[in-house]
Amino acid sequence: MPKTARIGGLAGVRVAPVSFKQWQRSICDEWFASNAAFEEHVLRRPILFPDGLEDTLSLRAIAIFLHCGVAARPSGRAECGGPTKFEARADREWNTYRWSCKTVGHKHFCEPVNSHGFLTKVPVNSWMPFLYLINNLRLGRNLKDVQDEMADLFGNIHRGTISVWKQLNQECSGKALPALDALMAGGKKGDTVVVDETVIGVDKADGWVLESRSVNKGGATTARAGPRRTTKLVRKQILKRLPARTGYNTQQVQKGSFKLKSKPMKGPMKGPMKRPMKKPMKRAPPRKNVAIRKRPAANLKSNGRWLWIAALVGDKFDVYTHQDLRKRVTYKLLPRKADAHNGEPRGLEEIREALASRVRKKSMGNQHRDKKTGFHTNDVESENARAKGWSRKRCGHLHLSEAGMDEYVFYVNVGGAMASATRGLAASNDFVARGAAI
Repeated sequence: MPKTARIGGLAGVRVAPVSFKQWQRSICDEWFASNAAFEEHVLRRPILFPDGLEDTLSLRAIAIFLHCGVAARPSGRAECGGPTKFEARADREWNTYRWSCKTVGHKHFCEPVNSHGFLTKVPVNSWMPFLYLINNLRLGRNLKDVQDEMADLFGNIHRGTISVWKQLNQECSGKALPALDALMAGGKKGDTVVVDETVIGVDKADGWVLESRSVNKGGATTARAGPRRTTKLVRKQILKRLPARTGYNTQQVQKGSFKLKSKPMKGPMKGPMKRPMKKPMKRAPPRKNVAIRKRPAANLKSNGRWLWIAALVGDKFDVYTHQDLRKRVTYKLLPRKADAHNGEPRGLEEIREALASRVRKKSMGNQHRDKKTGFHTNDVESENARAKGWSRKRCGHLHLSEAGMDEYVFYVNVGGAMASATRGLAASNDFVARGAAI
């Protein structure tokens, strides 16, 4: 009887098993289009494994990394010149995987599968949850939701471990950008590049927090109070009108309120009422349009950390878009005020250095609007909004750092498909992305 596989979230759907070689050769981007597809093809697909290999999630992840060129297979051993073979061993209920000499065995040649590049930092038995995390980061999902799903699928994985894996993926993106020539913008004659800066927080070296739960605006100066009614302001306005209570005609009543009776209350109670409580002290109403005094050190525009972004938007009259995969984006985090030339992070020297390190020569700069071509700064301002929206969706708040921007620029310039992501991982390992089989 064929094994059961879970397809599209429906349990009990029977799918005929395939051989291990057929399964590995059929790896494609459709397997990683969603979590349902990932679970259907990667996790639940029935596979007929050859003798000596046991069906484990680690083995499936090894096959995927080999097929995508992320992991490398040694071509042979110089001592004997013979081919290598894949070997799986069980050691204290843990499966270990390695390459050995096909002719003599492990005594002649022995090499673990995670002996190269960044994969040495991830245990082999954690390659499948690591692959699942990479796919969800590529899809731009919220990190907290991904952590909860990983705990359900792969067991209790510490959130700190997931955070380390996310940083490792961002480091790989940063290494892959120059390796794939995807960090610089422009270069052809007629290329139009638009630039802009946006503030993303206040530097922690100034006593404030950069890359915190949100952009710290607690000490930013404000020109006026604004329409938002705080609790303190509402309380002051309430005190302008005395609370309603029965009293004598000697009580002070504000203009516009109802008139109180001068006679005492009738009823079973006899005699005059007790003396009313003492009136609360009147407070002057708040003045309108008065500047709120706050610490000037947190003023975002004067002490904030600025993100400089440049976008390649077209070539003369040809407009590039994200849909045709020709639009390119680059960035640079400008230094904090204390480290910038003349104390100006957005000064001429800093902008020149950013242009020289991120934009190739022969490119045309555009800062406002070109009447002939129609290019304007809205193209790069939209990139600022896209980057911030991507960060908020990922973390639930604005959290842009150099590593995070490397990842964002990689998805824009190299591609957001799983094939592009694995290509970047292979480039960070100094490998040529070519397929290999077990």
